[in-house]
Amino acid sequence: CGAGVVILYAISFATHSYYHLAGVATAFALMILATGAAFGLAVRLDAPVVAVLGLVGGFLTPPLLSTGVDRPLALFGYVAFLDAGLVAVALHRRWPVLVGLGAAGTVLTQIGWAVGFFNPDKALVALAVFGSGSLLFLGALAGAVRLKRAPHWFAGAALLLPFVTLGFVLHLLNVAATATRPGLLFAFLLTADLCLLSAVLLHRPLHAAHLAAGTAIFLLLAAWTNQWLNPALLNWALGGYLGFAALHAVFPVALNRLAPRTTPTWSGHLFVPMALALVLGPLLHDLPLSGALWPCVLLLDLVAVGTAVLTASLFAVLGVVVMTALITAVWVFRLPATLEGLPSLLWVAGGFGVFFFLAGLIAGERILARLEAAGNLELGPPTDGGRRAERLAQIPALGAILPFVLLILASARLPLSDPSPLFALALGLVILLLGLARATGVDLLAPVALACALALQASWHTQHFHLGAALTPLLWNVGFALLFLGFPFLFRRAWAGRILPWASAAVAPPLHFFLVYDVMTKAFPNDYMGLVPAAFLLPVGAGLVAVARAPGVEASIRQSWLAWFGGSALFFVTLIFPIQLAHQWLTLGWALEGVALLALFHRLPHPGLRGLGVTLLGLAFVRLALNPAVLSYHVRGVREFPLLNWYLYAYGLVTLSLLVGARLLAPPRHRLWGSDATAVLNALGGVLAFLLLNIEITDYFATGPTLTFEFTGNFGRDMTYSIGWALFALGLLSLGLAAHRKPPRYAGLALLAVTVLKLFVHDLVNLPALYRIGAFLGVAVISILASVLYQRFVAKASA
Repeated sequence: CGAGVVILYAISFATHSYYHLAGVATAFALMILATGAAFGLAVRLDAPVVAVLGLVGGFLTPPLLSTGVDRPLALFGYVAFLDAGLVAVALHRRWPVLVGLGAAGTVLTQIGWAVGFFNPDKALVALAVFGSGSLLFLGALAGAVRLKRAPHWFAGAALLLPFVTLGFVLHLLNVAATATRPGLLFAFLLTADLCLLSAVLLHRPLHAAHLAAGTAIFLLLAAWTNQWLNPALLNWALGGYLGFAALHAVFPVALNRLAPRTTPTWSGHLFVPMALALVLGPLLHDLPLSGALWPCVLLLDLVAVGTAVLTASLFAVLGVVVMTALITAVWVFRLPATLEGLPSLLWVAGGFGVFFFLAGLIAGERILARLEAAGNLELGPPTDGGRRAERLAQIPALGAILPFVLLILASARLPLSDPSPLFALALGLVILLLGLARATGVDLLAPVALACALALQASWHTQHFHLGAALTPLLWNVGFALLFLGFPFLFRRAWAGRILPWASAAVAPPLHFFLVYDVMTKAFPNDYMGLVPAAFLLPVGAGLVAVARAPGVEASIRQSWLAWFGGSALFFVTLIFPIQLAHQWLTLGWALEGVALLALFHRLPHPGLRGLGVTLLGLAFVRLALNPAVLSYHVRGVREFPLLNWYLYAYGLVTLSLLVGARLLAPPRHRLWGSDATAVLNALGGVLAFLLLNIEITDYFATGPTLTFEFTGNFGRDMTYSIGWALFALGLLSLGLAAHRKPPRYAGLALLAVTVLKLFVHDLVNLPALYRIGAFLGVAVISILASVLYQRFVAKASA
């Protein structure tokens, strides 16, 4: 029978092509009859090989009898008839391989027709050709599922045709006449997409096809966007991005509702970010923006939030928040640098900030509830400070924080001479964050809000502050400082057991002080600038009194409050005099504040006070010891008492502060960051005292307007250096012996050795006889005294 079928096909072909005894129609009819006979025999005799021969002959009939004239309706009508027959045979006799071979033949026929006859005028014909083939094999899969036949070959055929359609779309993108017709392209994509998704619905093991189809479609959209997008097609593009993203985001949710746990839902969360990434295309190509841009972004965000609620996924919302912020940031950089106002920016940044804030509040609780119900999350009761509140605050907090980034970008990009619109929106966002902190009990949001607002204020101030409009930013800076200072006092009961809101309130005035002080010094200079920190001291001092008298607060919590507010108050107290005066007084202020903080540490043993105090003392040391500019603060002049100069009180007071600080940190308070803070402060004090000795010697012998450290050219100065160093070494040695401490004793011995080395290497060569004798005599006497002391106490103790 198989041989007979082959002979029938050969005779039918030869009758027309070789012997010319019959026309095309007759030969075509003979070959159709041969195909039908093959299928009939195959079913009758249970011979699948005959059906395969009939299938091969059936698909070879059109190319063998081709006249070179395009007749797509006849050609694909015949192919559809052939496919329907082989599907019927496959379902009846359980020969699913026929469906796979039929799909392959159909694809080859489609490719052959596209290569031979397709042109842009036949685009709709091509849509019908590829769409009908996909629908036919989708119907075959539906029949196989309904009749409970082995669906694997049917499923493969149902997937093959739509993916071939997507491949044909790639060809269309290379032809300008079709690539610039988005309606046509999207029709091809939608047809293939719906067939693929329908196949997944019919046969659930094909769920991976959803991810593959969505990825392929968005890659094709990305290629089209990159190559062909123009202003006339922008609305089409936005609609396509939105439609396909919504379809693929909702599909996994719908599929899981129909058949729970048959497919993972995470794949649906990928496509809205993909669509948002495509929205960046018009912005990156500098196309004129359509009014549909922001509604499209908003709708995509709504789709993401909705699917996140249905699938209980917080990360899905976080992803679109970041992508939306990125789109807005790129849009900000596209704004013209000459733009004076920013109403559109305020609407966009503020609108999306409020949207994600409200969406997070509404959706967050539902997401957490679904996670807990599914047993995927254990958060405990929804109490203040619990993990539930922290997770619940993530999305709205991020939604309120990201607009600050956009506003900072706008501040850097646009010439915003008046900060009021910018700061007004920031004020609203700050209130949202503080309100969220109060509602959820997540106290971390208070310092986060402070950091965001302060970063925006500093950005505008460094970019756009000018003397012509100084009062407005001054009032805004003071207002923000007072807002953060007063926030925990407004909700004192809610924050009774917390630290961060009170710490934010305490540091807000010092941080805003630098902005206010800069405005005052530039726009309102006067002889009484010390009143600025004094003015800040008033509300901070009132806050200190309030927290000291707050009823019903644990002792440890109250100590922390007092430490923060006490440190803030001391900050302003120690700034008054340095600011009112100048130069070295700032360093003195740091040193005195460091000592004051360490003294306060005795009353309030909060480690932050100790750390801050030691840090300020260290800064004072660095400013005097490692800052050469400090020596030129004042021009030298003729003095009636040469050694009584500003170096004496500046270096002397800081040295005294370091030593007093070391005393205040006597054991057991001396351990800080794993080190002995007492030893460090004593060492710094000794170094600074030695510097003071050398500065005074240099100043006494100096003749110019500034100090210059030299060891040649002045014999008396060189001799005094040697004697002074030896005396200082003797003092260190005596101190070490009296206090029974090895470090100062060893330091004194080392300095004495350096002095002796200076005598023999430098003084012996460069000093005249009289000065040389004086230097050697002085150092010798001091060395003898040191020796006597060392033998008297150390050697005796060792014996």
